[in-house]
Amino acid sequence: MDVVVDDEGYQDPTIEEHRIVRTPSISLREVPDEDDGYQDVFPCNDDRSVIERKPSIPSLRSDPTEPPPLRLPPSDFSLRDYVLATGKGGSWNEKFQQLMEGRSEDPAKEMIRVNQLLDLSRRFDARALEIGEQIIQDLFLPMESRRYRPITHLLGGIAGGDKYVEDGILFKLALDSRGIYGEDAFAMKAAHHDLKSVMALIDCKIQGLHLPLLGVVHHRGYAMSAQAIIPIDGIRSHKYGSRDGGSSMKTDAHFIRLLGTACSILNLQPHYLNGVKVCGAGDMEGHLGTDGRSYVIDTARLFPPVHPINKARGSFLYRLFRPEFLQQLKFPLNSDAFSKFARDSPREDLQRVIEATSILENFVIPQFARDLVKNPKILKSGISAERSDDPDLEEFLQLEADMHVRGVNMRYLMQILHGVSDASQGSQDPDIFKLKVLIITEMVARVIKDEIFRKWRAIRSGSADEYCRICAEYLNSVFFFSDTSLWNFVFPELISEKFLLSADKSTSVSSVSSALTLTSVNALWERVQVLVNFKLKKQHGEMLNFWDVTLGSTVKGIHRIQFESGTALTRFALSKFSASLDSLRSQNSQEYSQTSQDLDFKLNLSIQLHKLATEEYSKALSLKPDNREALQNWAVSLEQLGFLGMMRTDLNFILKVEQAEKYFQLAIEKCQRAVFLAGNDWRGYFRWGKQIFNLVYLYQLKNFQVENLVEDAFFKLKTALKILENSKSNSDAIFQVEYAMGSAHLILSGNSGNDDSNSTFQLESAIFHLENAFKLNSNSIETLKNLGIASARLARIKLQLELQLENQLETESSKWYAYSEEKYQLASTFNLKFNLNPAEIYFDWGNALYRRALVYIKKNFNFQLELQLELQLE
Repeated sequence: MDVVVDDEGYQDPTIEEHRIVRTPSISLREVPDEDDGYQDVFPCNDDRSVIERKPSIPSLRSDPTEPPPLRLPPSDFSLRDYVLATGKGGSWNEKFQQLMEGRSEDPAKEMIRVNQLLDLSRRFDARALEIGEQIIQDLFLPMESRRYRPITHLLGGIAGGDKYVEDGILFKLALDSRGIYGEDAFAMKAAHHDLKSVMALIDCKIQGLHLPLLGVVHHRGYAMSAQAIIPIDGIRSHKYGSRDGGSSMKTDAHFIRLLGTACSILNLQPHYLNGVKVCGAGDMEGHLGTDGRSYVIDTARLFPPVHPINKARGSFLYRLFRPEFLQQLKFPLNSDAFSKFARDSPREDLQRVIEATSILENFVIPQFARDLVKNPKILKSGISAERSDDPDLEEFLQLEADMHVRGVNMRYLMQILHGVSDASQGSQDPDIFKLKVLIITEMVARVIKDEIFRKWRAIRSGSADEYCRICAEYLNSVFFFSDTSLWNFVFPELISEKFLLSADKSTSVSSVSSALTLTSVNALWERVQVLVNFKLKKQHGEMLNFWDVTLGSTVKGIHRIQFESGTALTRFALSKFSASLDSLRSQNSQEYSQTSQDLDFKLNLSIQLHKLATEEYSKALSLKPDNREALQNWAVSLEQLGFLGMMRTDLNFILKVEQAEKYFQLAIEKCQRAVFLAGNDWRGYFRWGKQIFNLVYLYQLKNFQVENLVEDAFFKLKTALKILENSKSNSDAIFQVEYAMGSAHLILSGNSGNDDSNSTFQLESAIFHLENAFKLNSNSIETLKNLGIASARLARIKLQLELQLENQLETESSKWYAYSEEKYQLASTFNLKFNLNPAEIYFDWGNALYRRALVYIKKNFNFQLELQLELQLE
């Protein structure tokens, strides 16, 4: 198939008479009259990967936005050569790789590893922030006066921006100094895409695939990636991918296997370039490190671009699909669509991207808007006693998280607003009105952020006071000066440019201006401070001076570190409290008091550990909202907080139930999000069903009707079981679901009142699932105990029925009583085998016989069960 490729180096297919046609557009880059000594990563379609260059001498510059004349380094010169020559290698990577590889099944050892990983991450972030701030502050100093100087002319490459190396960290300043992206803001987006891709690949958990420790520094309107230097050696270690804009490709079976697995997980379509198989983006590089590890770098274009209908310059580099959306598609996408790397790809690959863009804009986003109208759960006013007409910061963050979980980019805010308006026509619901206020205020806040960043990047000074002055003056013009043109013309134009996409052609600037009247000024004041990352010493309503502004800096890092920290905390909390309970069960009466005090201490310790874990999961999800494992583990800690709270002795019963209900509801929300992200993951449905049963337990205490909840919970558990059976999963996973279903039926049987038919159904169902569980794990004491309880209860019901019918044989009841005693006997044997106190088993066993005796006594049957009861109770 012939595909027209323009000078921008990407393809824009439009279906017309079964051909793909490309209309002329602005060139991606303009080649200077004088060769400038750099190698173009995205060359024009002139079949040249390297432009012939005249020797040039690097000159000093005072303006970072002006492209520097670069000297072409030797073809075999590498970052490793520079590091070895200067001694700036550092040891961040080796420590990071060792800690990532050193996971342990022992909760205590894992806690130690994660603490070391957190410490390494914090020290790396602090050092990256310190150096990154200094680089940015020195940008407009003469080169000889700078503390850190760029070495781009030694390392080559242009898409990543100017490069610096210090203390084992490679810095790349995200500026569009070569006109590749269209503006600096888009170059900054590309830096974040690199981080997002690294996080996605780490989450794939592919044995043998190694990614660098990476972060993005934000300071004074600039973004700079900071990567721990990895032990690769330029062309000598290069095994896979292209280093010259796709003119040549290296391939390696090992990297094809690693990245092919990643593509399968991420729903990406492998393709071919120059006859070589490409998994992911063609300019991703695979290197065999000098430490023997397989590293992948330059991952910014891992995820495919949306269809670039608006002809935005270089949009295939930064306007990408979110990974959460790709998981919803039923077909994979080509990462290199609309770039020169897709020149050998079949036409169908480009058509799939067009179709995916249509699905996102015409189905996913409108459905998300309808769901918001149907259940605006992001608004705290729906569950809070205190109502406010102004959105708060938590609601802004929740809106962003909800959009990202659905795979919707923030650039679609205007389309969401339209969808909410269409779905709520005529509605007077105050929550719907507040939802519109929230969306509009978020758009205005992001436009203000962009404007402040642009003004900051235009400053030619390193003085912090100048940045504070510009910020204060602009905020005063927004909030205090009666400049109607800003709100009537400037903001509508900026919002139209940023948020009005191809699907919004009918929207005019005037209609945007009308919508801005809903902006919450109070909420805008708070939201802008978070987005721009500064603090104001004055409250809204007061004029600002430059000394009222305090600038901030941040590093956005890899989410996996926070996730593993949360997971380790959850596991450690579970192990500590579980061990304490086991110890309590094994003690005699003289030791009970001391162990009980220890249990109270472990109870409070576990509560604190689980709370810390929830904080870590929240941080991890703020960095990567599609991490379903974080959502599921968060649900586990929330569930434990609910149960542990019920065991506290310092709270009254009503308060304990209210707190537990809050935690269980939050746990259900996390499970629901996890299932949405991966509908074929049994764990999500399994934990979702368990959380609903936790609510059933609480509502039964409050005498609420629970029939619908019970039905919903069993549906979730059955779905989990069906997924497991279809996927032929391991027996331990099926055991967990079977045990949970059996235990749930057992609990429901005890709340059936005098309805013997319902109790019989619940008990028979419980025994069925518990027997299945026991077949999968014959060493489970809890399964045996529950089987004993269920069969004893069923026997008692059968016996009462037989006595009413004057059935002297008592065949059914005798059978179930014998079955019950068999399970109790086996459970007590296991308790002794594992050095546990069998008192609890004997108590349940004796209780079953006692209840059987009572039935006989009431009917004047003279059986010698009392003696047997006494023997068991001993």
